[in-house]
Amino acid sequence: MIPTIKLSRPLAVESWNLVATVGLAVERQWEPALLRLVSDEGPTTAARVGDHLLGGRKAIAARLLRACAGLGLLVEGPGYTYALTDSGNSAVATGGS
Repeated sequence: MIPTIKLSRPLAVESWNLVATVGLAVERQWEPALLRLVSDEGPTTAARVGDHLLGGRKAIAARLLRACAGLGLLVEGPGYTYALTDSGNSAVATGGS
């Protein structure tokens, strides 16, 4: 008979429910238009983007500006104005995002 050693220890198991968004590396149609507007007119606000590109929808414009800032294409300045970064200038020059 071979002696058997049984080791036991309680394990704390937790389950998590997560909501996530998966981003794909595809070109978004709105980025080139937004970056071109900022390039042509200089630092801009959500109100200007909303008026020029989105029929006055300022909330959507603010979300798009924040998305471009999150991608490193724009940088937020004083008064909620957004200006192009070096990456943003490169994207405008190449015509992509």
